Amino acid sequence: MSLVTTLTFIDHYLPGHRFGGPVQSLEALLHNSEGMQFKIVTRHHDHGTTTPYKNITPDTWTHHHSHLIRYQSPQKTSFKTLLHLLKHEHYDQIYLNSFFSFRYSILIVALYRYLNLKTPILLAPRGQFHPSALNSKKIKKLSILSQVSFLSK
Repeated sequence: MSLVTTLTFIDHYLPGHRFGGPVQSLEALLHNSEGMQFKIVTRHHDHGTTTPYKNITPDTWTHHHSHLIRYQSPQKTSFKTLLHLLKHEHYDQIYLNSFFSFRYSILIVALYRYLNLKTPILLAPRGQFHPSALNSKKIKKLSILSQVSFLSK
């Protein structure tokens, strides 16, 4: 049986802890994902900081249990780099751990459409569509939501 490979995008991940629930949820998913391999693309620093994590090599794949993590430096988290990852990495599905993250959701979906990819996208909006969450930065979020027809095509 071959592993299902999931290319995962999350703004912040371990060893960081300041991003809270999303990090814990993804870690729990990884520990309970028999038959799956995750390739996680994330920032090289914790939420609210710019200091890179210690003991990581940015912009390369690193083993974490049976999964891979790519800690992206700001210089290498460009349109071109993300396009390269979507075009040249092997994966069976894409997992987005947010709906409103520009770099790790909105840009990924735009590149997905540009490349005319057919692999499934799994979206974890994590409460972002709750009415109280939508009221924060309402105009920005409603303008993004008005363009969601790109998800269904």
